[in-house]
Amino acid sequence: MGYKYTYQSYDEKTMAKVAGTNLPVSKKDSNEVLRFIKGRNLDKAVAYLQEVIKLKKPVPFTRYVSDLPHRHGMGPGKYPKNASIQIVSLLNSLKKNAEAKGLKSNSLVIVHGVAQNGPIIPHYGRKIGHRKNIHIEIVAQEIELKEKGKKAKAAPAQKPAQVKQEVKQVKKEAPKEVNEKELISNIKTEMGKVQTKKTEVKK
Repeated sequence: MGYKYTYQSYDEKTMAKVAGTNLPVSKKDSNEVLRFIKGRNLDKAVAYLQEVIKLKKPVPFTRYVSDLPHRHGMGPGKYPKNASIQIVSLLNSLKKNAEAKGLKSNSLVIVHGVAQNGPIIPHYGRKIGHRKNIHIEIVAQEIELKEKGKKAKAAPAQKPAQVKQEVKQVKKEAPKEVNEKELISNIKTEMGKVQTKKTEVKK
C-alpha cells in the first residue's frame, strides 16, 4: 500500500508532488524548514537550503526557541543541516516530476510541505529507545508571474526659450480684460445717440 498524501486540494494539471518516507531526521527541524520555504519559488528554495547546508545562512524558528540564539535580521534561528539535505533531495525529485508532467520548473511555487511521524523503529543493540523516523511530503504548483508594466517615460523638460515663447503666445490669444470706465463711456455715448434720434423723429 503506497503513501497517502494529506494535501486535499491537489490539481493534476498544475501541481506536482513528492514524498519521502522513513527519513532519519528531526521532525521539528523539518517542519521549520518546510514552513520557511512555503510560498517560495522552487529554485530559490533549493539555492537557499544549499547555503544552510554550508552553514552560511540560518533558518528562522518559530517554536521551541527558548534556547536558540538570535540571528541577524530574523530572530531565533539555527542551521538544520540534516533536514535541509533531505529536503533538497526531495525538491530536486519534485522538479523532475514536474518536468515529466510538462510543467515549467522556473514557475513552480511550493504550496504545501509537512513532516509527520513515521512508524517507531527501535535501535538495534544495547541502546534503549528508537531512532528518528518521519515522512515528508511537498507539493508545488505552476504559477505564472505577471509581467510588470513598463514605467511611462517622463516628458522631456522644455528649454527656457521655449517656455517664454509659449507664454507670449498665450498672452496674445487670451482676451483682454474689460475696462469699467471705457464700458460706462460707451454706454453713455450709445444712450446719447438714441436720444438724438428720438428728438429728430419728433421734429
